[in-house]
Amino acid sequence: MQYDVIIVGAGVAGLYAASKLPKDKKVLIINKRETFKCNSFYAQGGVALARDREDIPYHIKDTLDAGAGLCNEEAVNILSQKSREVIDDLINNGFEFDKDKEGNLL
Repeated sequence: MQYDVIIVGAGVAGLYAASKLPKDKKVLIINKRETFKCNSFYAQGGVALARDREDIPYHIKDTLDAGAGLCNEEAVNILSQKSREVIDDLINNGFEFDKDKEGNLL
């Protein structure tokens, strides 16, 4: 079989990436384990991101600290800068996240 794109990982990130590809592309999504044994499933609807732009530096620091030196700093910066935009896009496309009583993401 031939594919235009192969995505490794069937969690939210992999599925989001697939959803952004042109519809004429033949895509294969592979996962090393069963579908419901991924970090997206274990997160149970919660999400870690900077709520506001001024929180981004704190989110970067928290992520790097939690990574104990294993994180790629450039990747963490991109993740922290873009995550709100991606989460908003997911919500606009029907994806549901846990929220508090005021409607803020948990």
